[in-house]
Amino acid sequence: MSQYHRIYIAGPLTPKSENQNHAVEYLGNCRAMFRAWLELARAGWHPFCPAVDFVFFFLSDGLTEKLVKENSLAWLEATEAIVLLPGWENSFGSKVEFELAVKLGKKVFYSLEDAIKWIKEEATK
Repeated sequence: MSQYHRIYIAGPLTPKSENQNHAVEYLGNCRAMFRAWLELARAGWHPFCPAVDFVFFFLSDGLTEKLVKENSLAWLEATEAIVLLPGWENSFGSKVEFELAVKLGKKVFYSLEDAIKWIKEEATK
């Protein structure tokens, strides 16, 4: 097994609100993922955050939604676990990621707290 504990962060990104500006909602969802990344990394995980994909849209003229989704799923396959952020159950993409993680036998954490507790316990072994 690798010395690195990799975890995939799953949560809502695509705006769903009828009452809020979609750009503001999307950026808020990205912020939640970035904050989760920081907490997980500080605890000892090596997280993958799919919210960073938006940067590649600025860097490439040929990037497609299909390519972004394939890239995210490839990273999910390379992790040992997935953490589900609040609201994940209302996100089509997060549900796909969750189902794949279960199918692949990944550890599933339903909260940041549980993922952080697990990694801290691993460090004491």
